[in-house]
Amino acid sequence: MYRAPPMPAARNALCRLDRQGPVAGASANDGQVIRAWLTASGLAQLVDVVVVREDVHGFKPDPEVCPLAASADR
Repeated sequence: MYRAPPMPAARNALCRLDRQGPVAGASANDGQVIRAWLTASGLAQLVDVVVVREDVHGFKPDPEVCPLAASADR
């Protein structure tokens, strides 16, 4: 499986966002894949909530993922 490295500014952006409140990530990908990538890239500790395809009923462009991520507890 190909795992893309994080964009160079991703860590800095996530650190800035984390200081402002909970950080949520949303993906239409498999949760196990996303969580493994976040861990391998060293970004997992900067993301408080991860909403993935298993968490919603619809797929892109279904907007259900956005309020679900926003309402999740830190």
